[in-house]
Amino acid sequence: MSKGEFKARSDQISASARPASDEENDGYAMDSDPVAPAAKIKDDAPLPPVAKTWDTFWPLSRRAKVFAVMMTLNVVLFPFGLLIFKDVLYMLATVIMNSLAQAFVLGTFDRLELKRSLSGKIVLSRTWRVAFFPLPAKRIPWREFESVCCRKSFESHYEDWFVFLILFPYAVVPAILWYWHVIRPERLLVSFCKDHGYSDSVLFRSWDQAQAEDVAETIAEVTGRPWR
Repeated sequence: MSKGEFKARSDQISASARPASDEENDGYAMDSDPVAPAAKIKDDAPLPPVAKTWDTFWPLSRRAKVFAVMMTLNVVLFPFGLLIFKDVLYMLATVIMNSLAQAFVLGTFDRLELKRSLSGKIVLSRTWRVAFFPLPAKRIPWREFESVCCRKSFESHYEDWFVFLILFPYAVVPAILWYWHVIRPERLLVSFCKDHGYSDSVLFRSWDQAQAEDVAETIAEVTGRPWR
């Protein structure tokens, strides 16, 4: 074999042993590259917005309906009271006082509101209504707490006893009914916790276990706080 033939043979062997060029590998790279961006887009996808509200014990719609029934009874019973007492001013004052007391009893409660925007901003706030009139909402600093808990309690709130004292002069019976159906029953408290599970801030009160657990689970899921 001549020197020229040997060199041509060597070049042929080197060409067959050389790895594929970058151009030849482009097809494989194009097949594999979309996997990583797709996963990244999925991980970075914004969380869906959340807008939840919960009224303590009875919802606003039910309270308004019961209040409307009581106002109707006040008007219907007015002529009968006038026949008994025969004093228009006294009956008007009685009806007005009854209506105000009923509005306070039925229309004083708090609403818990949880929102998460498309940008991920989370706002937890409480709005009190007094006699159905809303007061300015107050934000709850949820980042200060470690976890969310739901527990049972027989402890009554001071507002419940205040309503009891208002109802007591009305033939005692309304006060007894209020005590039996509102103060006496077991209630569930949803709270924020600090210091390894110590209940620090009560968020919501309910007689319904399913509702209380829904509130606790939703707040824990949105805020990222563990639910105990």
